[in-house]
This record gives sequence, C-alpha cells and structure tokens, in this order.
Amino acid sequence: MSCSEIQNLLSAYHDDELDSDIREKVAKHLVNCVSCVRELSLFEEVSQLAADLTPPVPPSNLWAELELRLQAETSQQEHVVSQSVAPARLRFLRKYSAFIVAATLLFAVGVGYLNQGDNSHNAHHHSSSVFSQYLTAFENDPDSAQQILLKNYTNDLVKSEQAARLLGYQPAIARDLPADYEIVASYVIKMPCCTCLQTVCRRKDGSQIVIFEHDDETTEWFDGQPKINATCGGEECCLVNLDERIAASWKRGKRHITVIGIRDITEINELIAWSDQSRNKI
Repeated sequence: MSCSEIQNLLSAYHDDELDSDIREKVAKHLVNCVSCVRELSLFEEVSQLAADLTPPVPPSNLWAELELRLQAETSQQEHVVSQSVAPARLRFLRKYSAFIVAATLLFAVGVGYLNQGDNSHNAHHHSSSVFSQYLTAFENDPDSAQQILLKNYTNDLVKSEQAARLLGYQPAIARDLPADYEIVASYVIKMPCCTCLQTVCRRKDGSQIVIFEHDDETTEWFDGQPKINATCGGEECCLVNLDERIAASWKRGKRHITVIGIRDITEINELIAWSDQSRNKI
C-alpha cells in the first residue's frame, strides 16, 4: 500500500476501526515509514489534547445559521472546500466535532479563497509560509525563529509607550506582565493581515514564549497545523498543536491574543487570566 493510501486509513487505525487484515497491513507499513508514523502522531496528540479540554457550548442558533449559509453556496464552492483538507484529516476532524469547529473552518477556507483576488491569495500564501518557517524554527531556536519574522516583515523595536503610539491603542503587555515572565523585547510588526505587537517573554528557567496582540484572527498563521476550539479559562480559544509546545489564540475585547510556545493547559489558563485582569485595568 502507498503512503497516501495508508494516511487515509490512519484515523480509523488510531480509533481501532479497521478490519484485522487491513489493520495488519497498516501496522507493517508503519514499521518502516517515518512519514506515516509522524502523521499518525498528529492524530494521537490532538486526540489527547481534546481529551483534556472542556468542549465549548455554542450559541443556540449557531448550527442553524451555518446550515443556511452552507446551503446558499454553489456546488462548485462545495467541491473546493472538500478538496482543501486531506480525507484522513477531514474524517478525524469530524470525529472530534464537539471540540473542532470544522464546518466554520472549511466554510471560511472555501468561500474566502473563492472571493479573494490573486493579490490577497498570494499575501495569504506568503504569510502562511513565513509563519510555518517561524513555528518550525521556534521549537529548537527561538532566536533564529525571530529573525525569520524580522527579515520578512517591516518592524520597529519598541518600548511600551512607543507601542501605544504606533498601534493607536494601549496593548495588554504595556500595563503589566504575566506572572513569572520578563520582557526580552517588543516589536511592532506590519504583517499582511494586520499590524501587531509582538512581545518576546522569558520564563524563570530561561525558556521563551511569544505574545502577539493583533486586530484580526490568525487563521493563515497556522495553515496545516492540527487545531481545536475549546473553552479555556472561561474564554473561547483556538489551540494549535506544535511538535512539543502549544500555540493558543483568543479574543480580548476588540482584539486577539496569540501565544506561541505554551507548555500545557495550565499555562494557557494562567495567560488567559492575565489578559482578563489586564483588560479590567483599562
């Protein structure tokens, strides 16, 4: 069996839903295929992460509204959506629909892609590619990862009072810090989606997290990464599974907070509590 055939079976293999003969073939393939083992590990990691979270309670009219919007789309648009996610991953997302807002994500990808011009599509692709490089480098060398962003986007190294002037609002990080962190550097970065404040923070043990405060959602930042939506610290939060860390994004007032390099759910809850306290000080 080819890798593509195996990968389309990995979700069912992970959930022990294959017939014994097919399962045996998949198991034999995994013994010698690093690529398919890596793909299987994504299912295992997201499954474990989902098991640790409380499913969000959507508004009562959410699914009815989505159904009406989806019904209004043409068959051509539906085809584009269905092709935007690999079959095995789409099946896996559906299985964990209590945690993953798959319909919303697919709708946004399909309809947004069709309605955008070539320029916006190219900007989206560039932003996704740059941030993918950044995330890959961040796991092993946060300093090198930072240089990827600074090389690709116009930026200003700033202090708190300068950030407020350049952004037109008082950022959360300017009022105080999350407990047990110190600021290494702050940058105002002009990205294709928006101009955001990026603050590099250091924990007491020397490891880093990076906090972005921005106007728009960051869907394109995490293209290709396993995502789930869940309630963390009382907030609706998008969680992205990285190799050894987590990225999290949630809405804070009119803007969004995105944090790269989180260790676990406990740290997410602590950072959300900090952002809520900071908002209340305005």
